[in-house]
Amino acid sequence: MTPIIFERTILLEDLPIVWSAEKVTSSNDYEVVKEVTIDHGILGKIIEFECGLTCAIKSTNTETGVFAKWQIRSKRKWFDLFEEIFYPSDASIYQEHTQYSRFKPFRSLRKPPFSLRLLVKSQDGNKGKAIGKIKTLSYFKVIYSVL
Repeated sequence: MTPIIFERTILLEDLPIVWSAEKVTSSNDYEVVKEVTIDHGILGKIIEFECGLTCAIKSTNTETGVFAKWQIRSKRKWFDLFEEIFYPSDASIYQEHTQYSRFKPFRSLRKPPFSLRLLVKSQDGNKGKAIGKIKTLSYFKVIYSVL
């Protein structure tokens, strides 16, 4: 039987705070709420990734919605981890979104370091700004098979 190693990265280390600092957008494009680099070194062959990611998003007014998405990168290219989240009009109160996934490594995602980020944007930046934050219990786990 091949030994298995789990390397779990908590995205925000400033516990016991429940949420990261808020990010308020300043443009109509996606903006980074938080980016985290995951680099445990190479502990073996990567078998699988697992993540549980929670964000809260809202708008600065009741007339516009908010978009959010989680992305991962190894080397140069960013990949969406999940489908884009959309919180429609009247998004003036925080709404939490938790997304879980287990997935196999693919061509560009076979060895560390990895970067993980949350992006937010307003549906209409002229009417309101998007606000996003990350729950501190969000995690990203790399599952290795020892070589």
